[in-house]
Amino acid sequence: MRELLEKERELLSVFRKYLPYEKGYVLSVMETRLKEISHLSISSVKELIPEIDSYTNFQKANFLRYLAFLKAIYEYERELKRLEYEERDMRLAQLKDERLLNIARALKKRVKEGKETAKEAEVGETERRNFETEARRFRG
Repeated sequence: MRELLEKERELLSVFRKYLPYEKGYVLSVMETRLKEISHLSISSVKELIPEIDSYTNFQKANFLRYLAFLKAIYEYERELKRLEYEERDMRLAQLKDERLLNIARALKKRVKEGKETAKEAEVGETERRNFETEARRFRG
């Protein structure tokens, strides 16, 4: 019995740790997963935890909530990672676009001031086209 109480305390500490972050998201996913889990047969739950028969109904309900909660946390963390990678890609594309604009501005300024020969302008234009191709390929 002492072991079960320890598990319940651990469960509560996990709840307290994660719920302040994205309480609404995690709880809504948890409720969805709980509905899915509640349709599992008792034999599949026994595979996860063999001593489930000795649990009280309250402990069984807590265990199912715990499974649903872990799944919700997993989905939340996976979503954060996905957004983080998308944000990095977006920022990288933005930096490439800014670099392209800076190259174009510098080229225009140098040509305006007459400091660049036609050959240098042609090389600059080739570099700009190569960069545009790279930027399109990155975004595509």
